[in-house]
Amino acid sequence: MPIFTIPTLTTARIRTAYAVAFLADALQMGLAVVFPPSLMPGIDNIVDIVVMFILSRLLGFHFLLLPTFLLELTPGTVLPTWTACTIAVVQIRKREQHFTGADPAPPQPPQFPAEPGGR
Repeated sequence: MPIFTIPTLTTARIRTAYAVAFLADALQMGLAVVFPPSLMPGIDNIVDIVVMFILSRLLGFHFLLLPTFLLELTPGTVLPTWTACTIAVVQIRKREQHFTGADPAPPQPPQFPAEPGGR
């Protein structure tokens, strides 16, 4: 799947994206407490690169991911930015799918049984 392709959001994709973002923020906050600041940027940057790739695959690339990624690369940032960005991107994607009619499962027209008279 190309990076700029926007996938159809499903419940599983949304839940996985939220879980990845939340776990990344929790991991980074935990690492900030455990490791000294001199070791933190290397580990923190690896987590950010992996999270950016995973979220881009799950939600499709969105330009809101770039400022979040750059903010996360600055040393000493201990904010839940991945979680906030993921919530925003999911809401934007849902709105886009709603207005374009790209729902994951469009409703099927009702099927009526045939009349016995052959009409």
